[in-house]
Amino acid sequence: MDLIFKTIPEIPVWPQLPNRAPEEGMIVQYLQGFPGVVWARSSGHLFVNMESRDFDEEVVRFYERFLQTSETNHPEVLDYFQISREYAAGFYKFKEHLNKRATRVAGIKYVKGHVTGPITLGLGLPDQTGKPVYYSDQMRDVVVKTVALKAKWQIAHLKEYEKPVIIFIDEPTLASFGSSAMISVSGEHVISALNEVISAIHQIGGIAGVHCCGNTDWSIIFKTDVDILSFDAFDYGDSLFLYPEELAVFLRSGGTIAWGIVPTDEERMHGESAESLHFRYEGLIHRIADLGVSTEDAHIASLFTPSCGMSSVGIGSAERICDILSCLKAKRH
Repeated sequence: MDLIFKTIPEIPVWPQLPNRAPEEGMIVQYLQGFPGVVWARSSGHLFVNMESRDFDEEVVRFYERFLQTSETNHPEVLDYFQISREYAAGFYKFKEHLNKRATRVAGIKYVKGHVTGPITLGLGLPDQTGKPVYYSDQMRDVVVKTVALKAKWQIAHLKEYEKPVIIFIDEPTLASFGSSAMISVSGEHVISALNEVISAIHQIGGIAGVHCCGNTDWSIIFKTDVDILSFDAFDYGDSLFLYPEELAVFLRSGGTIAWGIVPTDEERMHGESAESLHFRYEGLIHRIADLGVSTEDAHIASLFTPSCGMSSVGIGSAERICDILSCLKAKRH
């Protein structure tokens, strides 16, 4: 947390720490309150038992709780869908650090949280037969509502700091959209699922981002109501320009691009610096100017982020990535 507040003080984020405990894996972390979950912590075996004796009752209870949250956004009601300290140590340490700081005058402009997206969660969570629950109409709806409620719970608890709350919907699985692995996942389903989560975030006053760390059909994301598009701009910066009209409309409508310009792979980091990455970023900005969006507006609508998560790199590299982000921000000013 000291590193985060030192290097990215304007938009600090709570860290997800999958190497700390299996509870912080990107699927397991968001399953508290989900009906029928069976998880063996020691082996990592995880599935939804839709044939259990109590499953139908758990589903009914889930929807009853969901309906209660539709009537109020009070944190105590949303706490049924909490992410406990055991599952997200970083969230609670984040709040402790915010409590220590005079956030209203400390230069913090936003606070940021995140959820695993409904497509990635639904396809990554199997039922008792090993089939992803995404392919069950009922369970797909439960997945989408679970993600929405986890996002709302975070916003309800972070709003107390009187800063706008950003929630990124992490969808790494969308990198496979259109491939044989997702042949039965339609663009309409993706848009509908994301928009339900985005709507929940907006309804409680949050700002919604979608992150995909690989290449995908960006036109699908542009068709949603998302505020921020976050992607790996280091490896896939060119891919965004395959959709020039959609990109231009998104930016003119007030959308923001979070450029994942700092690589989070040890090999790709080799030889890179704030200077080289800023040069790469400027090249992308000039291409946006060719779409009829002014360079100044493009800069205003841009954020710097790592290309993906940092759990695969060492501590030294993670510190360097954060330092480079800080340097990039300084260069832009």
